[in-house]
This record gives sequence, C-alpha cells and structure tokens, in this order.
Amino acid sequence: MSKKYLQILALALAVAAGLASVRSWLFTEGVRAAGTRPAFTARMEIILSPASPGSQNRERVVAFASDGTEIVSESLRGRPVTDRWKRITRPDGHVALEIGPLGAKSTWQDRDSDVAARARLRQERERNGCLMEGKGQSVVGHEDYLGFPAVVIESPADPFQKHSVRKKEWFIPQLGCLSAQALLEVHDESGRVVGTTLRRTTSIVLGEPPKDLASITPSAVEGKPSELQRRYESMLDLAPCQDCEERARRLDSQYLLRHAR
Repeated sequence: MSKKYLQILALALAVAAGLASVRSWLFTEGVRAAGTRPAFTARMEIILSPASPGSQNRERVVAFASDGTEIVSESLRGRPVTDRWKRITRPDGHVALEIGPLGAKSTWQDRDSDVAARARLRQERERNGCLMEGKGQSVVGHEDYLGFPAVVIESPADPFQKHSVRKKEWFIPQLGCLSAQALLEVHDESGRVVGTTLRRTTSIVLGEPPKDLASITPSAVEGKPSELQRRYESMLDLAPCQDCEERARRLDSQYLLRHAR
C-alpha cells in the first residue's frame, strides 16, 4: 500500500472512532458511561492495522469514582507510553485537562445545560440497554467480557470519502454501559476490509481509582484550551485540525469565566 493510502485509512479510522487520535478526545466526552455504576478502573489498548508512521499501539485508562468523577488518560501518539494526557470531569461540570509532556493544564466549568444534557443522554442509554436513540444501532449478541455480562451492539456503516466504516462495540451495563471494546473496519468500494482499529479492555478493577490517576500535577502551568490544542499539534507535528480548534475556542469562554472569578 502507498503511504498516501495508509494515511487515508488512518484518518478514516480516527474520524469514525475517536480512537486513533487524542484530537477527538481532548475536549469531548471520554468514558461514555451512563447512570449508576460502581467505582472502577479499566485499562485498555488501542491497535491499528495496517500501522502508519507514529501509530504504534497505545494505552488508555478510563475510571469512575464513587463521587461521580470520570477520568480518561491516554498515551500520546509516537511518544513513550509514559507521555500521556489526562482529563478529569467532576459531576458538577468542572473539567481539568493535563498534557503531561507539555507540563500544561487547562481547567474550566461546563455550562449547566451541557451537564444536564449529558445526564439525560446517559439515562436514556441505560434505559435502552446501552443503545443510543436515533442512531440505527442493533444488538447482535451477548457475551462474557472479563467476567462481566456484555451486550454487543453494531452501528450502521458510516461513509468516509470512497470508503465505509463499520463499528461494533461491547458494552458492560453493570458499569454504566462502559464501552469495553470497539472494533472498526474500513471497507473499500468493493466491500473488502482494508484497515481496522481495535480498542480492547485488558483489565477492570473495581474500587476507587488510584490517587495519582484522579489528580492533576500541581506544577502544571494553566492555559486556555485553544492554547493547549495548538501546542499539542505542534508537539506531535500534526496538521491543524479546524474542528478541534473551533471546539477548543468555544471552551475558551468557559475557561475565562472560571478564571475571572
């Protein structure tokens, strides 16, 4: 395969899944779990095939504390596994984002309407057996996943340029519909599978998350979300992501409101 073709495949997987790039995770929801659930810490790995430059397997940790705090941490593309970003979302809407190698953080307060909308979405998902309303999803199986009953849900094919992306996920209702595994396949015009992304959970530990996971480095320097986005792209030598930057700029207003107090 040509380098350009590999780049198209990697982009298709990243756009569809939000798995291949930190861009789609910095300023969006991460845990995607619903309703009432026990405290837990889940460790995951992300595998791309075929691999493209800088797309080695990565690690992700998602956790939920008994007070309702959600935590997502992931190793950075093309960097040592110890180089990570982390986002902590409190139940009242306070968000803290840290990018370890930059020694930088950004904290802001989500709007009350956004916090309420998230709660409604999660309640709906829990009532619907982990299905999202209006997405055309279907249940295709039930399996045991690391000792937890899981429901397997398939989403309709998502067109991307001349390809289509098909997605199957394993959700654990007991953990608030945690997405424990996701398999994405990129199909070409003939229907042949030409690329895959697999995110799978390797361990789930019940109980409160480790203290170091649930906290931000005290020495991290505060900055606006848009500043962190630009520095992140520069650090990893990425082309500018307009959608990501627009999302970050929208959060700048929430950042400024919080720090003006």
